[in-house]
Amino acid sequence: MSTENTMSGGLAGVVVQAGSIGSIALPDRPDPALNGLPPRTPAFVGREEELERVLRILDPAVGESGPRSVVISGLPGSGKTELLLQAGHRALGEPGWFPGGCLFLDLRGYDERQRLSPKRALGSLLRALGVPSDHIPPTTAERAAFYRTALAELADTGRRVLVVLDNVGNSGQLRDLLPGDTGTATLVSSRNSLADVDAALLTLRELSTEGGSRLLAEVLRLASVEDDRVVAEPEESDRIADLCGGLPLALRILGASLADTPARPLSDLRRELAESRSRLDVLQRDNSGVRAAFDLSYRRLPKDQAQLFRLLCLTPGPDFSTGTAAQLSGLDGPRARTALTGLARMHLVDQRESWDRWRLHDLLQSYAADLTSPEEGHEAFRRLFIYLASRLKEAVTLFRGGTPEALGEWPDNLTFSEWLQAESTCLVHAVARLHGAGDDLLTMAIAMDLAPYLLEQHHVDDACMTLSAAVTSSRRLGEKKREAVLLTHLGLALKDLRSLKKSVRAHKAARRIAREHGDVHLEAATMNHLGLTRYEQRRFSDSLRLHRAAARLFKQSEHPQDRAGALLNAAETLLKMGRTQDSYKLSQKAERLFRRHDDAHGRAQAQGSLAVALRHDGRLGEAADLHAKAVSEARSLHRPHTLAIELANYGSALMEEGRLDEAVLAMEEALPLFQKIKDRRGEAQALGNLALVRQRQERWNGALGMHARACELFFELNDDHSLAHELFNTCNALLRLGRHSEAVDTLETAAGLFAMTGDEPGELRCRDWLAEIVALHGAVARKGGAL
Repeated sequence: MSTENTMSGGLAGVVVQAGSIGSIALPDRPDPALNGLPPRTPAFVGREEELERVLRILDPAVGESGPRSVVISGLPGSGKTELLLQAGHRALGEPGWFPGGCLFLDLRGYDERQRLSPKRALGSLLRALGVPSDHIPPTTAERAAFYRTALAELADTGRRVLVVLDNVGNSGQLRDLLPGDTGTATLVSSRNSLADVDAALLTLRELSTEGGSRLLAEVLRLASVEDDRVVAEPEESDRIADLCGGLPLALRILGASLADTPARPLSDLRRELAESRSRLDVLQRDNSGVRAAFDLSYRRLPKDQAQLFRLLCLTPGPDFSTGTAAQLSGLDGPRARTALTGLARMHLVDQRESWDRWRLHDLLQSYAADLTSPEEGHEAFRRLFIYLASRLKEAVTLFRGGTPEALGEWPDNLTFSEWLQAESTCLVHAVARLHGAGDDLLTMAIAMDLAPYLLEQHHVDDACMTLSAAVTSSRRLGEKKREAVLLTHLGLALKDLRSLKKSVRAHKAARRIAREHGDVHLEAATMNHLGLTRYEQRRFSDSLRLHRAAARLFKQSEHPQDRAGALLNAAETLLKMGRTQDSYKLSQKAERLFRRHDDAHGRAQAQGSLAVALRHDGRLGEAADLHAKAVSEARSLHRPHTLAIELANYGSALMEEGRLDEAVLAMEEALPLFQKIKDRRGEAQALGNLALVRQRQERWNGALGMHARACELFFELNDDHSLAHELFNTCNALLRLGRHSEAVDTLETAAGLFAMTGDEPGELRCRDWLAEIVALHGAVARKGGAL
């Protein structure tokens, strides 16, 4: 005997027996509930690429070749629901995609009081399909089977449905709601990544500056088509977008606030955002805001994750390592990584491209700071920065070839050099944070070890900021000798920034302190560094005198090995003065000293200097071989700046030998290295040398473009002498292209720059060439005419 359950209208004719679904008779038309997708906003910008990706997955033409479900996740306020609705409306508007309509359900996964269980959610979905309440099965499993069977039969009869599930809290809430057939598609939004669900995963990042500014403009335009504040103040709009961290929710709240106050300029709002103690206070409207959105996620965190999240506001720099998080929280490495992974699943931190590095969104950092008590923050702050200072000291000692006391394995499975490279930016921010907090002792301690490394890696701007803060701290502490060390390093940074007069002042101040304290080694270092600045000022006699005096003092000091560096600097100055043989002999002496003291880096530099001297002496083959050795040595040292310099010099030697293809390879390897370490002067020189190779290959247009870029860089750097050389070299390409009047103007500019920088031979070469051009081609038509 069997019992038959029937219903009229709606979906039905349902047989439920022993937990199985017998058959479903479909109604003649879709139930109205299948067309109930909430409205979308017209102000939708910055997510066009993501929208197209979702639509490609929903397209029925894809068939079974890809997933039919999409999970859109991201941090709170990133616009997940809006993308969900935009994609749903677009898909429903495509003919033949979803003729059965749409099932929409907000699962309220982050609201403790209103969150829908899978059982309740299935009941709502079945009622939307037209199933009367008294025919809905009692258990979750039976409801899920009924629901999937209904969707499959709708799809089989040509009435495919799109299922849209918003605010899913976790995989457990979602799993029973996913259709079982390949025809029905599902769109899901969640703050969690839900990587354990069989679906295509789409993570929403923050909007770009341009995208955020466009969104703000669109919100204002919808409120009033005459609102042109974004057009009138584009830079302020971009800055507001950046201060909001590209978070759509924040930008929409500000847009509504601006719409309420049509006379308010964007500059005023930007100032309020920038100067407010907490930007979250500004990003509030009525009873909702960014803080409220963050609260929903934070309240769901386990205790250890909540504590770690709060303390992450103390991390310096744009990102942080697992080791840093462990020090902040007091957790060991594996537990810290587990906690961070949990936060990443909820999009409260972002995992970076490099393993074991993470990032906290700016607004989440502000939110975490509001949650952290002064007592909790102070203890973690000191623990972290003392740890960073000790790790830095050991890493820099190893970097210089020393053998410090071991502190155990390096964190995050890195070598000491990888750790330095990964943490250098964070350490720069750490100095600024410590200096701002008035911790002069730690500011000075970190800067003393960090600045030489930054200079070696040619992170000149970072070095300058770090040293400036540390000089102030050393003065407040009355640490005069440390002030002198910091000042002379600051002089090196200022030299590389072409602030030559300030560089001289810094070195002289350091030298005075060294003499007052009778520190021979420190005085030698200041004189050696001052000699480098005098070299850049083209005061070669002064430069040579200072380097030689420094070498004598180093010999008398406790660190005589530093004498080799001063001798090498003197050798390069002699070469610039045209004393090639003297330069070669002194470079040999420096190279022997570097070898005696087992200084591989100095030896590589000395080999490069010897090779340049050989080139000046016309011994091109020997020079190229020695340059090749210097390149090999620099490559093994993992010092990108030294390698870039040696590659560029090697390329020049190969060019002079006529080995043009090999020269191009060397220079093209050097160029991106200079660009990566932001050595714009090195980049300009490499471009200029590569342009000369192109000239020898008679590729005149290519050469001219490279010369032009090199000239731009030298001009931006205020390096007038190098600019004069580059303009001089450009003229041959202009002449070969028949652009004679431009060549004459360029030569005259070069002659003026040579004269201004005191290079009489350079000026004379320009004047001689000008005379030859006029003699060969006749009078010059100055206003665009031809010779």
